[in-house]
Amino acid sequence: MNRLVTCLLLVWFRCLLCAGQSGVTCHTDVSTLSPAVRQLMQGLNRDTVRSRARLAASTKLECRVAVDIDNSLFKQFNGNSDQIRQYVYATMNEVSAVFEREINVRLTVTHIKIWDAVDPYSAVNESLGHLNALFNWWKANQQQVPHDIVIGYTAKYGGGRAYLGSTYGGVGGAYCGVVGGRINDLDTPITAHEIGHMFGSPHTHDCSWPGGPIDRCAQLEGGCPATEDRNDMSYQVGTLMSYCQKAMTFHPLCRDLMRTVAEASRFTSMSTLPDAPAVSTTILTTTQPNPYLNWSATLRTSAYRLQVAADSAFAQVVTDTLVASPQYRSYQLSSDTPWYWRVAAVGPEAGAGPWSAVGRFRCPASGSLAAPTLRSPAFGERSVAVDGMSWYPVAGSTSYQLQFSSYSDMTYSRDITLTSTSASNVIGIPGQVLAQANVPIYWRVRAIRNGETGPWSGIGWFRQTPRVGYVRPDRQTGYTRSMPLSWVVSQEPGVRSTVELASSMSFDRLLFRLTTVQNAVGDYQTNTSLAVFDSLQDDKTYYYRIQETTAEAAGPPLYGSFTTGNQRPMWQYLNAGNSPLPASGGIRAKPQPDGSLWVATDRGLFYRKPDRKTWVSYTPASTGNKLTGLAKDVVVDRQGVVWVATERNLFRLEGGNWQKIPYPFPQSVYVGDMLIDSQGTIYVLIGGDGIIQYKKGQWTRYGTSTAFFHGAIDRNDVLWANSYNSIGRFDGTNLTFIDRATGGLPLGNVNQISVDSSGTVLAVSSGSNLAVRSAGGNWTQTNVSNIDRNASYISSLAFDQQNRLTVLTSTNLCRQIGQTWVGVEGAFLTSASGGNMALTTDRQNRYWISDGSSGVQGISVYDERNIRLSQPVRARYCTGDSLTLRVLPTFTMPASATYIAQLKMADGSYRTLPIRRSGDSIRVRFPDDLPTFDFYALRLLLPEQDITGDRTTSFRMGQLPAGQISGNPVRSLCVGDAAPLSATATAGAYQWFRDGVAIPGSTSLTHAPAQSGVYSLSVTSDGCSTVTPTVSLTMNESPVATAVPQSATQVYAPATVALVGSGGSSYQWLNGGVVVEGATEAVYKAPVSGTYAVQVTSPAGCTAVSAPVAVNVLIPLATDELPDCNLTVGPNPTSTAVVVQYTTTSRADVGLTLTDAAGRIVRAQTWPGVSAGSHRHTLDMPASAGIYILTLTVGAQRASRQLIRQ
Repeated sequence: MNRLVTCLLLVWFRCLLCAGQSGVTCHTDVSTLSPAVRQLMQGLNRDTVRSRARLAASTKLECRVAVDIDNSLFKQFNGNSDQIRQYVYATMNEVSAVFEREINVRLTVTHIKIWDAVDPYSAVNESLGHLNALFNWWKANQQQVPHDIVIGYTAKYGGGRAYLGSTYGGVGGAYCGVVGGRINDLDTPITAHEIGHMFGSPHTHDCSWPGGPIDRCAQLEGGCPATEDRNDMSYQVGTLMSYCQKAMTFHPLCRDLMRTVAEASRFTSMSTLPDAPAVSTTILTTTQPNPYLNWSATLRTSAYRLQVAADSAFAQVVTDTLVASPQYRSYQLSSDTPWYWRVAAVGPEAGAGPWSAVGRFRCPASGSLAAPTLRSPAFGERSVAVDGMSWYPVAGSTSYQLQFSSYSDMTYSRDITLTSTSASNVIGIPGQVLAQANVPIYWRVRAIRNGETGPWSGIGWFRQTPRVGYVRPDRQTGYTRSMPLSWVVSQEPGVRSTVELASSMSFDRLLFRLTTVQNAVGDYQTNTSLAVFDSLQDDKTYYYRIQETTAEAAGPPLYGSFTTGNQRPMWQYLNAGNSPLPASGGIRAKPQPDGSLWVATDRGLFYRKPDRKTWVSYTPASTGNKLTGLAKDVVVDRQGVVWVATERNLFRLEGGNWQKIPYPFPQSVYVGDMLIDSQGTIYVLIGGDGIIQYKKGQWTRYGTSTAFFHGAIDRNDVLWANSYNSIGRFDGTNLTFIDRATGGLPLGNVNQISVDSSGTVLAVSSGSNLAVRSAGGNWTQTNVSNIDRNASYISSLAFDQQNRLTVLTSTNLCRQIGQTWVGVEGAFLTSASGGNMALTTDRQNRYWISDGSSGVQGISVYDERNIRLSQPVRARYCTGDSLTLRVLPTFTMPASATYIAQLKMADGSYRTLPIRRSGDSIRVRFPDDLPTFDFYALRLLLPEQDITGDRTTSFRMGQLPAGQISGNPVRSLCVGDAAPLSATATAGAYQWFRDGVAIPGSTSLTHAPAQSGVYSLSVTSDGCSTVTPTVSLTMNESPVATAVPQSATQVYAPATVALVGSGGSSYQWLNGGVVVEGATEAVYKAPVSGTYAVQVTSPAGCTAVSAPVAVNVLIPLATDELPDCNLTVGPNPTSTAVVVQYTTTSRADVGLTLTDAAGRIVRAQTWPGVSAGSHRHTLDMPASAGIYILTLTVGAQRASRQLIRQ
């Protein structure tokens, strides 16, 4: 007996097909979950490593699937059974791939029942009745069909329903229904979801899972504890059993449970060889030129090998291919010959089985145009890098008509007529189709012949590789130095977005690179990615590129550029690109007097401390579920208590402690504004349920049948709120209304409302119209085009701190000054998209725009406070100059304010300069290394207030020239010295100075000083001058030198001539201009002939040389004071050496001295204590020829001889 599980797939061809929409509508009764399964669930482990290890060790099992196509779906396919089979196989192949990967179970379609006539369920008009009828019919009539489960597809209903499998009967007895489109990219995940129920898994928002629900994407199911709020929901990226279904995977807990149920279902393994497929041997007759070949599915099969040949022996094979399903469509075969085909099943483990019987078919010849067969992209293909479409050509066609649509029934299609008749028929895809990022694209084609149109092809669909879409801002110029960039991201789970910024199109030097991962399982669903480019340069073009990558493929990069302006930055941005704020809708910013900031978002509550840097997040995870739900608004009372409004509760935060205060409603409600009056009374505006007041711990409801959305409280604590076509006024006791009849309200609808500080001037708007009621009760009305000619509607209203009405239009922020509307300065980057915008002001009169749109998605702050500087008095400055300017703030400056002065550089960047502050003035000095540039400007910053001041008028900066006098800075010279001063300097004009006075005519890099003084050089270049360090110079008088002989200047040796020098403090004697060694005294005794002079030096270092004195010391041929020594010297003259012989009569010291003609000793030798007797010595003569005197000394006596050296 077949093990039977029946599942109904409800195919609603228009439901859930809109771009970007997803989700599961499942009516499975989770109360049927058995206690045994719940107990099993509690024993599961959230350890993903363990889950994967168990799967890797498991045996692959096979579940047989029978499919039932009811008549409503048959009609939706225009009665084309082959296309229905193609659709079923494509869908189930994807589902099977998921089950094989996740729990190692293959789903094999063993039978497809197509109701081409009235089906047994035609009288049923609701899903549960259809499911019961389907189950009963299959149980009574289809027991012979091999199957484990039955899946029914219908086009009559949306939603789905399933019986849950169990550990006792496995999937037997389970029963399911699935919603899907006729050809829809949601069919696969929804089918997998419902079959997941058949394999025992409840939803992920079931409380039976260990640790509680896996996610909170819907009202909680199962046995939840009493403390669990079933209605607290949050929308995250979920797995296949989630109502936030995005990721094509099962949660590990679901996988473990489903595998356990599968193992209890007695499925067969796939380890044995598959059987031969059953192929009809009857000649196939078809009206299609490209007929479908169908055969019976076999078990234990992962693919089929198909051959088509021109002969029965398959010697002339024309097709040999592998296909995933038991269906193949033949292409471009001639119609004048029979064709033969056969198929073999290929198992995942045992290999290929035997060939089937041989089938036969013929391709008919037809004179009419046939429906084209789609070729590429493949049906249901994902991550397609689309550069063209192709199909098989139709004989006789002259052109083709192609249709694209975002809807599976081809509504809202774009028709494109093509004239290509080439064999490939590949054509470029229009840009408007490629622009449809992140959605399925449906397409079909038909042939045209001379005005005759053939039938449409089947509908194909595909998804492109991830593409970056809708980049904002989208204009090209005028951005300030901080710019947010946002783009629509792919909805594929875990998409990775990378944005890069460069200053050139080559991207060879990146200035910024950011990679973020979005829509990962467990994350909140995100449609937009953001980046904030800070510290951009003025008047500069930047280039960006953005690329998205999924686990399957990388999309094409998107390139763009923008050019900055030169206005001071008055807009600041806080979003997911530069802060912990999430990229989500519903953002409400509430700035506080101390500089802190509270922000309510769909992802939780966020707090920025007064330091403007530190953030604290309050989410369900970070608060341990003490704060749950979507934070819609936040207020802070005078005691610093924080109040948060969600769709179900009011939360109170004081001192880190949370208190949950449920609304007086049993269900979730639409929350508009939350307001607080001066007494601390809380008001929450409810769409459709009036106003609820929380006062002294009690809730009170007012206007229970009225929808209120936006409101304001005036200084008298009167609450004003809009309600469609009227205005509600609540004074704390009574709620009254102002409408067209009771108060002359000129607008039919009221979308926004604000009241001035006096409580007497009321402003309301509706779409493109503004109405203001004066204090006297009179209404005036104006169109948004009179406020902002570029705008199409009004998004929000507020009165600022100066009581000026401010209107946030679709393109700008405009204020009413007198009777004139003036747009704010600076580039407005936010596209104010209707109800997602909220405008408020703070005590500093900053405008805070909370933007929950799909673009900037964050907070934009307009701050017009300015710190102006008085203008420079000169148009030209030089490096090293100092500049004093007055500080002129447009607001009350804090006493502790710390300025930063910045100089705009040539490349558009800013350089911080040290400042000296004195009263209301600052003084800056321009650094010496600044390059020459014509358009420098100064500005002041106040960092603690995020204020950037206006720049001064521009001025030229010249480079201060360089100069240096060579040598020592202090020097002394003598009169008459030739010692000019020289300098190195920048090219320019020069002027020498002595004692601060310019020296006439001295305008080069050198100067010959003649006087004592302090010298410097002025260097002037490009209008800038510098003075070198000084040189102190002293000019000293030279001394008068004299040399006076003290006796006759001609004497006989050994007599000398005494010479006396005068005129200096030190002396040096010269003979013939040559220094006499050791002659440094004032008196010198000249021993030899010569021309003597004395060089004297004064105390100041100046020198002089005396007039020369001629001295003649005559040398006798011989002198002999030792008559008994018998002195002989020879040879004489000589050219080398002489022999000296002598006799001594007693012991004595002996010495020989050889002097030249100038009296200089050139040889000297002594022998102490020479005994009496004859003695002999050899004496080497000097190398220079001349007359020399040899003197022998014995004791106190001596004898001389004149020698001639040749």
